[in-house]
Amino acid sequence: MGVNLHYLCVGLGLFFVAVAIPKVAPLNPAHGHMTAQFGRFASVFPLKYVGFEIAADMLRALWAVAEVFFGALLAFGIGRWRNYSCIALFVMSLIQVYMLLVLQDPPASLLMPGVTAALTGFLLFGQRNYAW
Repeated sequence: MGVNLHYLCVGLGLFFVAVAIPKVAPLNPAHGHMTAQFGRFASVFPLKYVGFEIAADMLRALWAVAEVFFGALLAFGIGRWRNYSCIALFVMSLIQVYMLLVLQDPPASLLMPGVTAALTGFLLFGQRNYAW
């Protein structure tokens, strides 16, 4: 993997870790915003349509744990583990974009999950001949 892609992995992974902290730590006003946002997300979470309903607090906690785990793995992992974490973060970003679209939020709210989906998608599919 090239040096620039390494820095992109580290930066993106640390970004996911930093974004996950206000979801579980009481750092106001970000924690209050995340609590309200995940209350809305729980009502349109995609697995709800197949019968799996989850409480908003549980969804927020699980989402934060997954972001910390996969973000740290993307930043500091090696080999295939980076690839697996990138796949998970790509799917999580797409799910977040889906939930924001279903909730009919303004287009500006799609910016951050859209950018993270684009960057993780670039890491997954953008280069043809580099090995993880």
